[in-house]
Amino acid sequence: MPPVEPSPFEKRATEALRSEGLRITGPRLAIIRTLAASHVALSVNDLFKGAGGPDLVSVYRTLAILQKAHLVHHISLVDGYLACQVEHESDAIEHAVCEKCGTVTEVPVTAETKGSAQSALESSGFRAKEIRIEISGVCAQCSA
Repeated sequence: MPPVEPSPFEKRATEALRSEGLRITGPRLAIIRTLAASHVALSVNDLFKGAGGPDLVSVYRTLAILQKAHLVHHISLVDGYLACQVEHESDAIEHAVCEKCGTVTEVPVTAETKGSAQSALESSGFRAKEIRIEISGVCAQCSA
């Protein structure tokens, strides 16, 4: 059987680990592959079980590294993690979460959109540390 070609996410994630001077261990690779295969946000427990049981510390450490490299997003609406399928260097990607099937869609958001939110907040005296947009609704497939 020929070797399986790594997904684009797996390639980017393993490069991120190597750039941090970290080895590509079996548990880390299992976590990366579990994330890459999912279109729903996975909880730490889902990753713990789905990746073949690496210890929880490995799951959290791997997620932290991948978040720092902008390769994994934490989706607050469902308290889960999603592999980023869109290459970007900042947090200009926001998320729409389907309430029925759990699919998470990455949505590019312009700087103007976040700037408008920032301006509205500042006019009320609120200083935002971070602005994230998460939209809950029903995807096209579930609406059909």
